[in-house]
Amino acid sequence: NRAVEVTYNPGRDGVAEHTPCLQVLQATIRNNKLILHIFFRSNDCYSAFPSNMLFISYIGIKLVEELKRTYPTLEFKGINYNSSSLHIYKGDMDAAKKVVGL
Repeated sequence: NRAVEVTYNPGRDGVAEHTPCLQVLQATIRNNKLILHIFFRSNDCYSAFPSNMLFISYIGIKLVEELKRTYPTLEFKGINYNSSSLHIYKGDMDAAKKVVGL
């Protein structure tokens, strides 16, 4: 009823110039509902967040489709999305301000 994927590989990423922004993806099933728990070490709120959320939602939907063999009435409840460094890059600031009406 739970699974955890860690994307950070110390042997590879400890010496790499760029490490994965998505660090942990955990799926839990409680009361016949699947929840994805996501942790980003760093997340671009304006440019990357929409595509990240779309892909993570897709992962949740596909997991439920696959797991329905074992849990026939399983539902996708949602995503618990966490980031330790949520930011907007300076070059995107004007466009982001327009989105929120500033």
